Amino acid sequence: MNRHTYTPDDCIAALATPWGESALAVIRTAGPGSIEKLASIFSRGERLMKTKSNTLILGELLSPSDRGPIDQVMAAVYRAPKSYTGQDGVEIFCHGSVPGVRMILSALKLVGFRDAGPGEFTFRAFMNRKMDLTRAEAVAEIVSSRSERAQELAMKRLSGALELRILSIRDRVLGLLSALEIQ
Repeated sequence: MNRHTYTPDDCIAALATPWGESALAVIRTAGPGSIEKLASIFSRGERLMKTKSNTLILGELLSPSDRGPIDQVMAAVYRAPKSYTGQDGVEIFCHGSVPGVRMILSALKLVGFRDAGPGEFTFRAFMNRKMDLTRAEAVAEIVSSRSERAQELAMKRLSGALELRILSIRDRVLGLLSALEIQ
Protein backbone atom coordinates (compact mmCIF):
# COMPACT_ATOMS: atom_id res chain seq x y z
CA MET A 1 0.00 0.00 0.00
CA ASN A 2 1.33 3.42 -0.99
CA ARG A 3 1.02 5.79 1.97
CA HIS A 4 1.21 9.54 1.67
CA THR A 5 2.19 11.92 4.41
CA TYR A 6 0.29 15.18 4.19
CA THR A 7 2.79 17.70 5.49
CA PRO A 8 1.27 21.16 4.97
CA ASP A 9 4.56 23.04 4.64
CA ASP A 10 6.07 20.85 1.91
CA CYS A 11 6.11 22.13 -1.63
CA ILE A 12 4.04 19.72 -3.70
CA ALA A 13 3.46 19.17 -7.41
CA ALA A 14 1.14 17.00 -9.47
CA LEU A 15 -0.19 16.61 -12.96
CA ALA A 16 -3.73 18.03 -12.87
CA THR A 17 -4.71 16.69 -16.29
CA PRO A 18 -4.77 13.03 -17.36
CA TRP A 19 -1.58 11.36 -18.56
CA GLY A 20 -1.44 11.05 -22.33
CA GLU A 21 -0.58 12.90 -25.49
CA SER A 22 -2.48 16.18 -25.74
CA ALA A 23 -2.08 19.77 -26.83
CA LEU A 24 -1.82 20.96 -23.23
CA ALA A 25 -1.11 19.59 -19.78
CA VAL A 26 -1.45 21.36 -16.45
CA ILE A 27 0.90 20.81 -13.54
CA ARG A 28 -0.17 22.30 -10.22
CA THR A 29 2.22 23.30 -7.44
CA ALA A 30 1.58 24.62 -3.93
CA GLY A 31 3.32 25.27 -0.64
CA PRO A 32 5.32 27.95 1.13
CA GLY A 33 8.28 28.84 -1.07
CA SER A 34 6.84 27.16 -4.17
CA ILE A 35 7.05 30.31 -6.30
CA GLU A 36 10.73 30.77 -5.42
CA LYS A 37 11.53 27.10 -6.10
CA LEU A 38 9.86 27.26 -9.49
CA ALA A 39 11.58 30.57 -10.25
CA SER A 40 14.94 28.80 -9.92
CA ILE A 41 14.17 26.80 -13.10
CA PHE A 42 12.06 29.39 -14.94
CA SER A 43 13.67 31.52 -17.65
CA ARG A 44 12.04 34.64 -16.20
CA GLY A 45 12.53 33.70 -12.55
CA GLU A 46 12.93 37.21 -11.21
CA ARG A 47 9.75 38.31 -12.97
CA LEU A 48 7.91 35.24 -11.62
CA MET A 49 8.88 36.11 -8.05
CA LYS A 50 7.69 39.72 -8.41
CA THR A 51 4.43 38.92 -10.20
CA LYS A 52 1.12 39.73 -8.56
CA SER A 53 -1.36 36.99 -7.77
CA ASN A 54 -3.60 35.68 -10.56
CA THR A 55 -1.16 36.59 -13.31
CA LEU A 56 0.12 34.55 -16.27
CA ILE A 57 3.74 34.69 -17.40
CA LEU A 58 5.19 33.17 -20.58
CA GLY A 59 8.63 31.59 -20.24
CA GLU A 60 10.65 28.42 -20.46
CA LEU A 61 11.20 25.78 -17.85
CA LEU A 62 14.88 24.96 -17.66
CA SER A 63 16.72 21.79 -16.72
CA PRO A 64 18.22 22.19 -13.23
CA SER A 65 21.36 20.35 -14.36
CA ASP A 66 22.35 22.08 -17.62
CA ARG A 67 19.87 25.01 -17.77
CA GLY A 68 18.70 23.83 -21.21
CA PRO A 69 15.05 24.44 -22.10
CA ILE A 70 12.56 21.68 -21.27
CA ASP A 71 9.39 23.39 -22.59
CA GLN A 72 7.84 26.76 -23.27
CA VAL A 73 5.08 27.27 -20.70
CA MET A 74 2.60 29.68 -19.23
CA ALA A 75 2.92 30.01 -15.46
CA ALA A 76 -0.14 31.14 -13.48
CA VAL A 77 0.94 32.62 -10.15
CA TYR A 78 -1.33 32.40 -7.11
CA ARG A 79 -0.30 34.05 -3.87
CA ALA A 80 -1.56 33.16 -0.40
CA PRO A 81 -4.21 33.50 0.79
CA LYS A 82 -5.91 34.10 -2.58
CA SER A 83 -5.34 30.65 -4.00
CA TYR A 84 -7.15 27.34 -4.10
CA THR A 85 -5.09 25.91 -1.24
CA GLY A 86 -4.62 29.17 0.66
CA GLN A 87 -0.88 28.86 0.01
CA ASP A 88 1.45 30.23 -2.65
CA GLY A 89 1.38 28.18 -5.82
CA VAL A 90 1.92 28.12 -9.56
CA GLU A 91 0.03 26.24 -12.23
CA ILE A 92 2.17 25.36 -15.21
CA PHE A 93 0.46 25.14 -18.59
CA CYS A 94 2.81 23.12 -20.78
CA HIS A 95 2.65 21.07 -23.96
CA GLY A 96 1.07 17.69 -23.36
CA SER A 97 3.85 15.38 -24.48
CA VAL A 98 4.33 12.55 -22.01
CA PRO A 99 8.17 12.84 -22.06
CA GLY A 100 7.95 16.62 -21.60
CA VAL A 101 5.60 16.32 -18.63
CA ARG A 102 7.87 13.69 -17.06
CA MET A 103 10.88 15.98 -17.53
CA ILE A 104 9.06 18.89 -15.88
CA LEU A 105 7.96 16.77 -12.92
CA SER A 106 11.53 15.47 -12.53
CA ALA A 107 12.91 19.02 -12.62
CA LEU A 108 10.41 20.07 -9.96
CA LYS A 109 11.56 17.22 -7.70
CA LEU A 110 15.18 18.26 -8.17
CA VAL A 111 14.43 21.78 -6.89
CA GLY A 112 12.51 20.61 -3.83
CA PHE A 113 8.95 19.65 -4.74
CA ARG A 114 7.51 16.28 -3.80
CA ASP A 115 4.66 14.40 -5.43
CA ALA A 116 1.28 15.48 -4.09
CA GLY A 117 -0.84 12.73 -2.60
CA PRO A 118 -4.35 12.04 -3.89
CA GLY A 119 -6.61 14.92 -2.90
CA GLU A 120 -3.79 16.80 -1.17
CA PHE A 121 -4.50 20.16 -2.84
CA THR A 122 -8.12 20.00 -1.67
CA PHE A 123 -7.00 18.77 1.75
CA ARG A 124 -4.81 21.86 2.07
CA ALA A 125 -7.73 24.05 0.97
CA PHE A 126 -9.85 22.48 3.73
CA MET A 127 -7.10 22.81 6.36
CA ASN A 128 -6.55 26.46 5.41
CA ARG A 129 -10.31 27.13 5.68
CA LYS A 130 -10.73 27.84 1.99
CA MET A 131 -13.66 25.40 1.98
CA ASP A 132 -15.67 23.35 4.45
CA LEU A 133 -15.78 19.56 4.52
CA THR A 134 -18.96 19.32 2.42
CA ARG A 135 -17.32 21.32 -0.35
CA ALA A 136 -14.08 19.33 -0.14
CA GLU A 137 -16.08 16.12 -0.52
CA ALA A 138 -17.95 17.67 -3.45
CA VAL A 139 -14.65 18.18 -5.29
CA ALA A 140 -13.98 14.43 -5.09
CA GLU A 141 -17.54 13.75 -6.28
CA ILE A 142 -17.13 16.08 -9.27
CA VAL A 143 -13.88 14.41 -10.30
CA SER A 144 -15.40 10.93 -10.07
CA SER A 145 -18.92 11.73 -11.37
CA ARG A 146 -20.15 9.35 -14.06
CA SER A 147 -23.36 11.10 -15.07
CA GLU A 148 -24.65 14.59 -15.67
CA ARG A 149 -26.97 14.22 -12.66
CA ALA A 150 -24.08 13.25 -10.38
CA GLN A 151 -22.11 16.24 -11.68
CA GLU A 152 -25.08 18.54 -11.08
CA LEU A 153 -25.60 17.35 -7.49
CA ALA A 154 -21.90 17.63 -6.69
CA MET A 155 -21.82 21.17 -8.10
CA LYS A 156 -24.71 22.14 -5.79
CA ARG A 157 -22.70 20.85 -2.83
CA LEU A 158 -19.62 22.71 -4.04
CA SER A 159 -21.62 25.93 -4.23
CA GLY A 160 -22.42 25.58 -0.52
CA ALA A 161 -26.06 24.45 -0.66
CA LEU A 162 -25.52 21.64 1.87
CA GLU A 163 -23.46 23.85 4.17
CA LEU A 164 -26.26 26.43 4.23
CA ARG A 165 -28.83 23.76 5.15
CA ILE A 166 -26.58 22.47 7.95
CA LEU A 167 -26.04 25.99 9.31
CA SER A 168 -29.78 26.67 9.21
CA ILE A 169 -30.51 23.49 11.19
CA ARG A 170 -27.74 24.35 13.65
CA ASP A 171 -29.20 27.81 14.21
CA ARG A 172 -32.66 26.34 14.87
CA VAL A 173 -31.24 23.81 17.34
CA LEU A 174 -29.30 26.54 19.15
CA GLY A 175 -32.47 28.63 19.32
CA LEU A 176 -34.36 25.71 20.85
CA LEU A 177 -31.57 25.07 23.36
CA SER A 178 -31.58 28.73 24.35
CA ALA A 179 -35.33 28.66 24.86
CA LEU A 180 -35.05 25.50 27.01
CA GLU A 181 -32.31 26.99 29.18
CA ILE A 182 -34.37 30.12 29.85
CA GLN A 183 -37.22 28.04 31.30
